[in-house]
Amino acid sequence: MDNQNYLNDIHKKIRYKKRRDNFVGSVGAITVCFMVFFFAPKIEEDILFDDFYDSISYYDWELIDEPSTDDILDYLIDYTCIEDYDQLMEEELLDLINDMNL
Repeated sequence: MDNQNYLNDIHKKIRYKKRRDNFVGSVGAITVCFMVFFFAPKIEEDILFDDFYDSISYYDWELIDEPSTDDILDYLIDYTCIEDYDQLMEEELLDLINDMNL
């Protein structure tokens, strides 16, 4: 019976030291996280924006209210299968556009 009590006491000490070490490690990790979170230096200016502002590209879109006949003809030449472009007259071109539902 004494051997069993001795083994239980040893296991109790081992469990106590493991719990203590785990607790100290957890509290230490949480403390370090709070220290980094609350005492980290604040960056007031945006470094990336200042460095890369000149390399930003953007597009200005221009909306045309009514396309001209030249624009329509260029569109038809580029995107359709119309033959004999030179022989088309403006009326035929407009009729063709109306038929295509552009």
